[in-house]
Amino acid sequence: MSASNQAPAPGENHGCQEAVTAVSAEATAAASAPGLQPVAARDVSPGLAAGGVPLGEAPVDSAGSRADVSYTEPQLIPQTGAHGAQATDGDARRAGRFSPELSAAALATLVALAGLQFPSPGDWMATWGGVLELGASLWIVGFVGTLPALWVVEGGMAGWMSRRRGVDVPANPVYQTPGPFPKGKGSETAPAAVTRARRGARATAAWAALLLAICVVELLLHEGERNPFVATSRPESGVVDWTVADGYATLLDGHIAQGDGLFLLPMLGLFLGDRPPEPSEFDRRAGHVFLVSLLARPVGAYWAFAVVNLLSWWAASLSVWWLARRRWPGSPVPWIAGLLTATGQGFIFMSTAPQAHAAAFAAFALVLALADRLRLWRREAGLSAWLRLGWAAGAAGLIYLVYLPCLLFFWLYGVARGRLAGLVLATAATLGIVVTWERLAAALLGLSFSGGNNDLAGEALGGWVNLARASAAHVVGQLHHSSVRGLMVGAFYYPWWVLAAFGLAVSTRDARRWGLAVMLATALPAVAFTTRFNLPRVAYFMYPALYPLAAAGIVWLAGQVCRRSPAGRWVVVVALTGGLVALTNLDVVGLQHLALWFHHSKGREW
Repeated sequence: MSASNQAPAPGENHGCQEAVTAVSAEATAAASAPGLQPVAARDVSPGLAAGGVPLGEAPVDSAGSRADVSYTEPQLIPQTGAHGAQATDGDARRAGRFSPELSAAALATLVALAGLQFPSPGDWMATWGGVLELGASLWIVGFVGTLPALWVVEGGMAGWMSRRRGVDVPANPVYQTPGPFPKGKGSETAPAAVTRARRGARATAAWAALLLAICVVELLLHEGERNPFVATSRPESGVVDWTVADGYATLLDGHIAQGDGLFLLPMLGLFLGDRPPEPSEFDRRAGHVFLVSLLARPVGAYWAFAVVNLLSWWAASLSVWWLARRRWPGSPVPWIAGLLTATGQGFIFMSTAPQAHAAAFAAFALVLALADRLRLWRREAGLSAWLRLGWAAGAAGLIYLVYLPCLLFFWLYGVARGRLAGLVLATAATLGIVVTWERLAAALLGLSFSGGNNDLAGEALGGWVNLARASAAHVVGQLHHSSVRGLMVGAFYYPWWVLAAFGLAVSTRDARRWGLAVMLATALPAVAFTTRFNLPRVAYFMYPALYPLAAAGIVWLAGQVCRRSPAGRWVVVVALTGGLVALTNLDVVGLQHLALWFHHSKGREW
């Protein structure tokens, strides 16, 4: 039965990853390429089958090349070995002996056990809760610190082995994808392919409209005094006692808004031509204020900030959906991940707040999507593509400190996949844009880029340097006081982490590596910042990876609970996803716990 005659299953790919059907000689030729396996069109699962196949890979049909075969682009990417090369039996055996992720977990456990020997105050270790709290923070820091080093070692070993064998192995090779209208007996006709492409485009447009509608509803539910950023700053929250009854707020065009908006008005007036230049502690967020200025005349300052947040929210949801489609194709994972982003804690928290965070969250996801769109993780990627990526990351850095996780991700994920020259060029372009803006703005506009929030990143790093110079016991003491575990749980509550752990375990190797690279690139700045403040909103930058991984965990769990009932699997998927959506909206009924932890961190409280 031809794949073109099947009705698309829920969650199946539409649009940009259309399956191309090939049979007989063409299927045999494609299947003969190393690493490629034919997949029977009738057996392609929408991702809820519990057949033991990693998410993102379709099950292999026993009939081999004699059956009608459907390939998508991800299926034409062979399994990769340690250096991103085509997986061979030898690669599999070496991978069985050395897994950077498992090795980092083991080393992190040793770090945690060693660190627990340092604390001297008895109250730290008086309860099992205190021991687990410190141990968890030590383990997270150990894992975040050792995994990047192990990835570099793995990449170096693979490169050395390839040179030793005299083979120039390309990183992450991609076989030529068949054209949109493959010729040959039994292949899909051009009109049918065009019709299916149009149907996929309509489905994509409908999904984008639905995501926008969800973002609008969420924004309106958390507008004005209901904005969690404002609500959790009130004295009644029990955390702050220095604010007035309305919280840390200001009036903006007659609306209650988060208080920092007052300090952005001078720069907004500068971009509108209404005020002279005036230094501010938010000088490094000029890109965000510029975007707001484009809307301030027609809708006013308050709604200009809100609309920029809304559009950023929507762009982030679409970006996460698109990224997930590339790594978990043919499954419900992308759709669940897009929905989790549209109802995500970080975006709900910002909603109408006159802050740069929502735009920064979206900018990070867009840079990740651009890197995939430019196909930069292949060695043959041109330097011009890397230059464009560096430009995008630099532009994002004018909104907030987004360029830091961007650069960390480029190197963590790309060092064993892309050319070193490309990484260096992208890094230079990114830093060049950020530094050039600071120099020009200081010379022409008198902006200082110092004081207040401008200096917090440098102060945070200086704090770690001072602790390291003092002793290891001081570093352990800082981890106890700051609670890295509480920071991460404040950004994403326990259910998200549990589901993401399941998703990490069952996803393909590249999906795991990509997801961990995104999470590490954002966890490092969040942990580094803890010597000044615990800011879960900085850790929230890992959402482009954590939400798809949590979605993969949901799909896998549904398959385990209902092995023989497809309808039952969908019930489980809807129940789990709906539960997560409900948790992030508890503040609507007056329960501010998750929003409070997102604002101030969960601390050492379990």
